[in-house]
Amino acid sequence: MCFAFPGLSLAQYDNGSVVGTIHDATGAPIAGANVTIINTATSIATQVKTNGDGDYSVPQLRVGVYKITASSTGFADTIADNITISVGGRQRIDLTMKVGTTETSVEVSGIALQVETESSQRDQTVTQYQSAALPLVTRNYADLMGLVTGVRQAPSAATTSSINSLVRAGAYNVNGQRSMFNNFLLDGLDNNAYGESNQGFDNQIVAVPPDSVAQFSVVTNNQSAEYGRSSGATINVATASGSNAFHGVVYEFLRNTVLNAAGFFKPTQGSVAFKKPTFNRNQYGFTFGGPILKDKLFFFLDYEGFRQTLKPLTVLTLPTLNQLNGVLTQPVRDPRTGTIYRAGSTIPTAAWSPLSLTVVNAFKQIPGLPQAGAATTGLASNDYAAQVPFTDKSDKGDLRLDYQQSPATSYFLRISDRKENAVNYPSIPLPLDGQTNGKIRVLNEQVAAGFNHFFGSNKIIDA
Repeated sequence: MCFAFPGLSLAQYDNGSVVGTIHDATGAPIAGANVTIINTATSIATQVKTNGDGDYSVPQLRVGVYKITASSTGFADTIADNITISVGGRQRIDLTMKVGTTETSVEVSGIALQVETESSQRDQTVTQYQSAALPLVTRNYADLMGLVTGVRQAPSAATTSSINSLVRAGAYNVNGQRSMFNNFLLDGLDNNAYGESNQGFDNQIVAVPPDSVAQFSVVTNNQSAEYGRSSGATINVATASGSNAFHGVVYEFLRNTVLNAAGFFKPTQGSVAFKKPTFNRNQYGFTFGGPILKDKLFFFLDYEGFRQTLKPLTVLTLPTLNQLNGVLTQPVRDPRTGTIYRAGSTIPTAAWSPLSLTVVNAFKQIPGLPQAGAATTGLASNDYAAQVPFTDKSDKGDLRLDYQQSPATSYFLRISDRKENAVNYPSIPLPLDGQTNGKIRVLNEQVAAGFNHFFGSNKIIDA
């Protein structure tokens, strides 16, 4: 729990804030002016008064578009519309009021390009439209970190994972730092999962679908003290919430073996018919949000399923049947007896150790082994090919509730759940299965809750 004083505090994690000064046409500050900030999507209004210097501050505003209205006796109302509040941002909006009656209003234009001047930290914001509209092969919003200056995908994430064929999500180097030094925040909550990232899954506990991201920022330099967890970047994510209008999306992304190209190295000759490697992926889901009580209680729900079956071509070097039967291409000497066996002769099984016989008998159970090695050398080299199946099944979902009890009091609750089961089948049939991860199960659950209450115009409790 923390107490924040707007005159001193910085933006709090996933929310943003507005500060400014209200003055008249001569530049003199207007004390006691009423400043009303309205979220255009939910119609939730927050009202404060300016102090003796004409300054006002409104912290803990949800990410979104707002309308700001300033009113005072003897002056016409002044309205600034289409003000965007960014995640973790602190926006300054100064307004000039003209003498007039309260029945008249003046709409301010020319402030569409809003430059944040209240903080020296260097960050870049990715909007909800970018998250939902830009193509993402893995449908992981963190891939959009590549849009930020000084960010590149970590080499460990640039290779295909043997577990689910997805690159390690969220693994990015920022300004030369290792990816493990980044800090993921989701709705103000620590969202780091390095245990899973070491298994090739994700650097986050909860990776919400891109359609469910209201906005996220990547803070790369001059971070304020509230982000002082590690030396890398801070990825600050705000999840989407409901509004007074129902809105939703249904989607299905399909990759299928039948639709895939054969590949550059498709053979044009040979007795064995060419077979494309199996690659079947279905990624589907929905988002849905809207009001439960208009202007008061809102919900946002999402679900995403992932089903994938891969059978990529795996090429190995295994012993030939001649080698397993004791017929070698080079002369060998038994170190125990000194007996020399000529090339092409058969080494009797009586000369083999019991351990060697056990290993050889296990290899003989592998179907499709070649009889002999290469024609020129007789040695085995890339002589065994198999299409090894990888399967991956995951389901994840999120539910968010936002409640505005009064103009001064608000709550939010988010519940997230993710289950994933991956099977990495062995490249060599049992009992010699080679290197494999086998069966892996991941279960992630997270609950986040928040409470804000304003005490007058200059104090707030944020829990």
